[in-house]
Amino acid sequence: MKKIIYLALAVISLTTLSCKDNNNAEEKLKKLEAKLEAQSETIKEQKEERIREKELALLEKERELESKEINLQKNIATQSKINEIKEEYIRRIIVISERAYFHSSPNSSTRKKQYIINGDYAQTERRSNGYLFIKYVNYKNQVTKGWVDENDVSYY
Repeated sequence: MKKIIYLALAVISLTTLSCKDNNNAEEKLKKLEAKLEAQSETIKEQKEERIREKELALLEKERELESKEINLQKNIATQSKINEIKEEYIRRIIVISERAYFHSSPNSSTRKKQYIINGDYAQTERRSNGYLFIKYVNYKNQVTKGWVDENDVSYY
């Protein structure tokens, strides 16, 4: 911007010297000064516009970061709830009835022949409709999974 102003002043000076008529030189000088002032204003407005554009871009990036931070906090909260639920359902149980029969789904009409007996231990995986889905490992390390009635077991 300084170069433009110096250049304009040089042009004004040369114009003043080359003009024979003083009035004519003064008119040209005023026109050049007005033109220089208009260019300075235009340059100033362009700089202000660029600054506004950069500020808007920064605000948009701040909003994006805030949105990402909120989503991250939601994900952390959700994961925490999932972990709590897992901890709640993955618990050890002991059979308190004479026999706890396995079921293929969480309802009494799907009873299987397999059962675990009083004093056997197992691990729950989930719960539904008054039944627990359990994993039982016998003394031969054979795994049996299925649904058992909640009333046949107790948490320990």
